[in-house]
This record gives sequence, structure tokens and C-alpha cells, in this order.
Amino acid sequence: MKKVPCTLITMLLFLTITTRAEWVPQDNSRENSEKQEIKESKKTKHKHDSFIQCMPSTVVSSVAGVFTGTLNRYLEKECQIDKSKEFIIWLMLGWWLEHKARHSIIGRLAEDFAESDVPFRKNFMYFSAWISSWLAYLHG
Repeated sequence: MKKVPCTLITMLLFLTITTRAEWVPQDNSRENSEKQEIKESKKTKHKHDSFIQCMPSTVVSSVAGVFTGTLNRYLEKECQIDKSKEFIIWLMLGWWLEHKARHSIIGRLAEDFAESDVPFRKNFMYFSAWISSWLAYLHG
């Protein structure tokens, strides 16, 4: 009998997720349509840049990832975290701080690239920084 409510709740949740529609008031004024076109063009400005065009921003973000990964490994060795009783807690705290610092750096770099009209893709930047951070950590 307990399965029926769970199944019912799951079905309701599924239906609300799949049939969710947002109501957007339609305004046919020319000014609003022009503003909407400007917003969409800003959003898709760098959307069609190729990987080669985005290479400088990807390399810079990789360098940031190498820096944070190497710094994390250096601090682990200097503080001798592996000999600590709370090894796993310090390890998790170090990786959490490294993640926050790396994302903060990449976010600021993306803002600078956007202001300077340098082609970039945030996904490439975050992914390359993440991979280079791990590689630097494992190499160190």
C-alpha cells in the first residue's frame, strides 16, 4: 500500500516538470522587440566562435587551473596534511577552497574577455581549468 502514494507523487512530479509552461505577457510594441533583439544578439555574440578563436582564453584559464592545482598540492605538502588525524577533512576543505578560487578567477577572466571583445566560451574555460588543475595536482 505504501507504493501507491510514492508512485502517485512521482507521477505528479513528472507531470509538473514536463508540462511546466511559463506565461510571458506578449507586448507587440516596436521598442520592446528591438530591446529583445539586442539582448539576444548580446547573448549569442560569442556563441558561434570556433575553438581556434577561443584558444587564447582557454590557455589563460588553463594557466589559472595549473596555478590553483599546484598551490593546493604545495599547501598539502607544506602543512603535512597526510600525517594529520583529520586528513580527509583537510583534504576536502583544500579542494573546496581550490574549486572556489578557480571558479572566481575564471569568472573574472570571462568578464574581462567580454569587456575586451575577446572571443571565449565559458564551458571551454571552466573545463580546461579543471583538467589542468587536476593534472598539476597529480604531477606535483
